Amino acid sequence: MIPMVTLVSTLLYLLLTVTSESHAVELSSKTYQIEQEIIWIDYYTVPCVGVGSQLCFRAKHAKNLSFMKWEYFYREIEGFNYQIGYRYKLLVNVKKNEQFREDKSTLTYELDRILEKIKVERKIKLEIYPGELIFEESTSKFFLIDTLQIEDVSPVQKSQLIQAISEQERLFCTFDIFSNQSLKLLDIRRR
Repeated sequence: MIPMVTLVSTLLYLLLTVTSESHAVELSSKTYQIEQEIIWIDYYTVPCVGVGSQLCFRAKHAKNLSFMKWEYFYREIEGFNYQIGYRYKLLVNVKKNEQFREDKSTLTYELDRILEKIKVERKIKLEIYPGELIFEESTSKFFLIDTLQIEDVSPVQKSQLIQAISEQERLFCTFDIFSNQSLKLLDIRRR
């Protein structure tokens, strides 16, 4: 007769082994370790510097939104079509490449499914550093990191922005979400 403690321990071990969220996969003769993770993506992106200037997600790697601070998320999430103005709770597959390459991250993220998508009606306050704000003279349009267009810029705001660009000045701006690829400038503070 098997002692009850040994039987329970064995069953618990088997249960944990079978239901583990991590497993190895062989793809094109490269070994990847895959884990699932819950990531919160905030309702707006922020200017950041990775390999170059870019817009990054604000993310939390936690099941509960209130536990951690927002941090920059520099990577792309394959299969995820982000819309500004929505906060997302995502279940992602994290692939860890066992073969390190200097030009590639060892982690890739792939969307498994969207767990929550919440419309957020808020203003965005951003600190904008020199080089992150671009003025396209041919169209008289402003862009943030060459991606998000800044809409409805008044003549006074236009003058302030052009001066800040020419003087390589840091700005503190408040925006309203205008559309998926554009922001409406509400306020500018210069430092």
